[in-house]
Amino acid sequence: MGVICRAKNIHEALAEADRLKSKGEYDLFRGQKEAEWSVQSSLARCNNHEDELAKLSRFEEWVHNTPGLETLVKDVDQMIAVCQHYGLPTNFVDFTDKPRVAALFAIDGVEPEACYEGSIICLNTRDFFNFFEKYGNSIGANISPELIRVSVPNLWRIEAQSGVFICCPYRQIETLYGFDRIVFPQNSAEFNFNREELYPAQESQLELLLRQYFMRERMLKNQKIFQEELNADYYEFPNELPNAHALVRQPSLLTSWNDINLSSWLKVSHEQYDSYCQPIDIDLPDERLSSKDFVNKLTAVFLKNFSRQPRLRQSLVDWKLNPTISDSLGIKIRTLWNGVRVLPYSDSLVAEALANLILMAKWMDDYRISKKSFESHFGKSHEVEMGAEGGSYSRALVSDESVMGCIRVDLASYTTFPRQEYLTPTQIYQVINNPRKVFEYDKLCEFFVKQAVPYQVLTRDNESAIFFSPARLNVIGLP
Repeated sequence: MGVICRAKNIHEALAEADRLKSKGEYDLFRGQKEAEWSVQSSLARCNNHEDELAKLSRFEEWVHNTPGLETLVKDVDQMIAVCQHYGLPTNFVDFTDKPRVAALFAIDGVEPEACYEGSIICLNTRDFFNFFEKYGNSIGANISPELIRVSVPNLWRIEAQSGVFICCPYRQIETLYGFDRIVFPQNSAEFNFNREELYPAQESQLELLLRQYFMRERMLKNQKIFQEELNADYYEFPNELPNAHALVRQPSLLTSWNDINLSSWLKVSHEQYDSYCQPIDIDLPDERLSSKDFVNKLTAVFLKNFSRQPRLRQSLVDWKLNPTISDSLGIKIRTLWNGVRVLPYSDSLVAEALANLILMAKWMDDYRISKKSFESHFGKSHEVEMGAEGGSYSRALVSDESVMGCIRVDLASYTTFPRQEYLTPTQIYQVINNPRKVFEYDKLCEFFVKQAVPYQVLTRDNESAIFFSPARLNVIGLP
């Protein structure tokens, strides 16, 4: 069994861990909310290995099929590290070389006045690996654990947490080797704790892509639950939605849709996370201005900041609005900023996007913007659903004028619509992508209403549901 040291509280436990590290007695640490928990990998803890392995298989397939993730494809340790940080089952066990990070994990999610003990696990890696090298064969441990230090470009969680992994091939490793612990009574109220120390508020390009992927995973889980509760005899979902070709002939591949022109959109910039987020104050224009003047003045404010700091788009920024509109708006601005600043947009477009987001936040009601409010600024619009391969999606209101203004002048020559002199936004989407109509749409909607089940997989524009790739929509305006 390992050595157990008792502390009066988390402060004393952390101070002891710092002292032991400075003396060189331990070099890696791990925080656990309950002291009685054994050290196990997430794969060892899971009960349904078949489902968990299926999750890993889907993730691996997604990585291989997603442009910009070539680095993960080439390095299996990097891929497993991503899985580990996002809750997919692996045989990695998290450690850190920073005692404070371990202490924060030990109290993360603990209710104030909890009536159990937490622990900081302390590991001397030299002693650990010497033990398996010396006694492994005699105790039946023919495979030694491995120390994995891996740097994953754009996985800022690892950088923030100073993450290190032990690849553990045994379900109950503490029956072979006892870990030393500093045990303390749980009371998170005693510790000044900001979760952003563990989970940065800013998201990299990789982390934004991962958010999209895990939305897909949540959808698959919900669909499985829904289908289990559904009487399959009443309605059966088709495996594939039937095609409804809008074109008589398939358009030829346009020269602008080649790999060279798309490369700047698909490139993933590798950025290091150093925990510094530059704060910039933005004074909002007078609320009495019209929507157009509000956006124009605010766009100019953002552009002024870009001109002052030419490398600002390579930086993490905490945009601070004065006056504040809502607490959640900061998250939305960070997401937009990190999503567009690295893409080949002009400074003017990025500034205008930020200004429009802030304007729309003033209209926001329960996470939605009414079509009436949107059209008061952007003109006649329609709702679209943009889906990525695998099922994740996002919905948006889109100005008809902006869609019509970005199409190429020769687009109609690639189609055989009955009326080529005019293309509606809906028809433009059909040209960009092979459209699919939902089979018996009205009947399906009636079914959902009868079941009183909220649905989120269908959109409708007039008489059809339109599915298209946002990556393809991005290239409409390329020369």
